[in-house]
Amino acid sequence: SQAKNFCTKEIRLLIYNSLIHSHITYASSVWTMLASPKDTKELSILQKKAVRIVEGSKVNTHTSPLFKKLGIVKVQDLGLQEALKLQARKLNGALPTGLDGLGQAGAQENYNLRRERPRRVDLPLEAISNQLMQIWQTHSLPEISDTSLVSAKRCIKKYVISRYLEQCYIVNCKVCARTTGHL
Repeated sequence: SQAKNFCTKEIRLLIYNSLIHSHITYASSVWTMLASPKDTKELSILQKKAVRIVEGSKVNTHTSPLFKKLGIVKVQDLGLQEALKLQARKLNGALPTGLDGLGQAGAQENYNLRRERPRRVDLPLEAISNQLMQIWQTHSLPEISDTSLVSAKRCIKKYVISRYLEQCYIVNCKVCARTTGHL
C-alpha cells in the first residue's frame, strides 16, 4: 500500500497486472467452476484492495467504477468471460485439441496409458456446448464467427466491463457523500 506514495498510477497498474491479475486469471476457466463461494469472496476482497491501491483511492471507495476505469475484470466475472471466450473459439473453429469435439457426442477418445486399444467414450460435451450457446445468447453478444480471436476476446472483455456501474446509485450513500463533501 506504500506504493501509492512513490509510484505513478501507470506503474501501480503494471505491478497489479504482473503480480496479482496474472495469478488470478491463471487457469480461471477451471478454478472459477470449482472454487467455493468463500474462496471467490476472499479473492474478490483482495482484488478490490489492490484496485483501490492502484487508483490511489480511499479504503471504502466503491470499486465498480474503479474496475471500469482501469479496464479490469472482477474475480466473480472471470467465469463468464472464460465461457464466452470458449464459445467464441468454438464459433471460429479454433477450439483447443482436447475440446475439438465439443458439441459432437462420442467425438472424444480416451487413451489408456497401459497400451490398450483406445476406446470411444461419450463425454457430456454436447451439454457443455449447449450451455455455452445459452450463455452467449443470454448476453446478446454479436455473431463474431468472421472476427479474429484477438478482437473477439477484446469484444468480450469490453462487454463484461461495460456491465459495471460508473457511479454509485445508492440513495444517501455515506461513502460517496463523505468523499464528495456533501454530507
